[in-house]
Amino acid sequence: MRHITSIPDVKCLYVDCLQRAVNTQSLANLKALQKPSIGIYTLDDKEILNFENFKNLESLILVDTKTKSLNLDYLKNYKILNF
Repeated sequence: MRHITSIPDVKCLYVDCLQRAVNTQSLANLKALQKPSIGIYTLDDKEILNFENFKNLESLILVDTKTKSLNLDYLKNYKILNF
């Protein structure tokens, strides 16, 4: 995920079909992000949905992961998420 810094104004980003990802924290720097898809099979960051910029997402796609303890409580703070 180190290349994320080269696309700071991206609005739609699909990060899927990954076995593992390092530095998922870099997603928090994408201030214009509106429509991410996250499909990281072994997702170590169980708090990934707590990024401040995620609270303004229009849509969110979460693909199955091996991680069963992803914290979904943060979704209640998403202001304009379409279900």
